[in-house]
Amino acid sequence: MKGSVMAMEIGDVFYEGGYTGTVVGYCYEMSQVGDQLLYMILNNGRLHINVTSSESNGVPRFYQTRFDLHDRVHLHMAGMLRTALIKGIALTWHDNVTKVTYHVEDGNGTLHTHIPEEDLLKWHTHHPI
Repeated sequence: MKGSVMAMEIGDVFYEGGYTGTVVGYCYEMSQVGDQLLYMILNNGRLHINVTSSESNGVPRFYQTRFDLHDRVHLHMAGMLRTALIKGIALTWHDNVTKVTYHVEDGNGTLHTHIPEEDLLKWHTHHPI
């Protein structure tokens, strides 16, 4: 992958098109349009991924994540539900569409990468507080 110049650092305030938030991380999108550096933005307690690209004519696109880093979830795998923690977030190009995917660590310490949102269930759905 080619190196990218980062215009913003973690902790910087992000402002674009009326949208504000704090930069909390980075991720990369690799797709047919090329590799892009993306900012993970925290806004009102929720994590978003910002994408600006030539294909969107410079207009920012945002992907709101269903889960945040370190959320406890159930990983649906092989017909079973496993307890897991969100360890990372990525955008994955699949079937001509960009999707949010997650890297999760299960209770055995095994890291599972690029897990789609539909394979994860909220912990509190099955374990009310």
